[in-house]
Amino acid sequence: GTFVVRSGILTSVHSFALSNIGPLFLVFTGAVLILATGAFIYRLPMLRSPVPIQSLTSKEAGFLLNNLVLISIAIATFWGTVFPIVSEIVRGGRMAVGPPFYEQVNVPLLVILLGLLAIWPLLAWRRTSLPAAWRATRWPLAVAIITSVLLVVLGMRHGLAVLALALTALVVAGVILEYGRGLWAGLRLDPERRRHAVGGFLVGDRRRLGSYIVHLGIAVFAIGVISSASFKQEAIATLRVGETMRVDSYAITYNGLRSLATPGLTTVAADLDLASDGTSLGSLQPTRRIHRGWENQPTSDVAINTTFPALDDVYVLLTGWDESGESATLRVLINPLVSLLWVGGLIYFGGVVMVAWPAAARRPVTLPVSTERVAAT
Repeated sequence: GTFVVRSGILTSVHSFALSNIGPLFLVFTGAVLILATGAFIYRLPMLRSPVPIQSLTSKEAGFLLNNLVLISIAIATFWGTVFPIVSEIVRGGRMAVGPPFYEQVNVPLLVILLGLLAIWPLLAWRRTSLPAAWRATRWPLAVAIITSVLLVVLGMRHGLAVLALALTALVVAGVILEYGRGLWAGLRLDPERRRHAVGGFLVGDRRRLGSYIVHLGIAVFAIGVISSASFKQEAIATLRVGETMRVDSYAITYNGLRSLATPGLTTVAADLDLASDGTSLGSLQPTRRIHRGWENQPTSDVAINTTFPALDDVYVLLTGWDESGESATLRVLINPLVSLLWVGGLIYFGGVVMVAWPAAARRPVTLPVSTERVAAT
């Protein structure tokens, strides 16, 4: 991906202008690929499990299916990236792949991934009987059903979004249930062993706790992806000074233009006021930069305001204006819960660090045991 957009093979905002760096990037990325593949093949015997998967209804089968779905997402994204090159080779004309392709392919795969993350970690190793699977998943499933019903009652009619958010609730409920079970098992012990058991569960088993945090991060990330993809709104309007446009519950008022000229660059900014339900949310200044010699290719600085507690990202672009500055054309996009992409990514990263952190050396611990307990045993 780095090579195709940096080398000039694909037209991209990340590509270098009129540079011969393409061959260097090809050598570098090829060396990285060869070394990484060689290291993987060399260590492949260490990665193989000595015990084969015995049942689809097992925890290890869920891990395998998770990996297959993640690889499918990577392949779909890679194919969308290189498709313009392939189409040019095969048909002689370059065909672009836009955001709809990634949404139509990766969003259903993300829903499948959420389903796997929600159900399979609750199952047992090796094999899980149907009664045991029902006992392990009935409460998270109840939470998912209640969530979907509430979403429908509140007016949500996007079927895929309802399913995905219900599965996200299922993931969160499953993580809380699994974590609660382990904590409850330690709390039920006698006082002599309770402190060591609970402390060991909270601190000692970092890989298990880290995996729970990783799943929570994916769930939060998924909420941001699904909400921003399914419920975004967009509007374009030409406003005169003092006029207001409304998008959803937000009102954007146009107050005029400001222009700043420097050697080789002219910057035009629109002064806007943002409000929601009569409450002022501050000002916005979307701008256009016009470089001398490149007047036909101006660049945009998008004005963004993240609202609280709704967590909507209000994007405003200045797309046009008249000579006097009395009117301007604005493009407004409301992208809900985009902030959760960052929050989920940070939670995920924290869980990965916890899993990868080296474990401390184990030391034997002597626990006091009464003679009456020894005799009873």
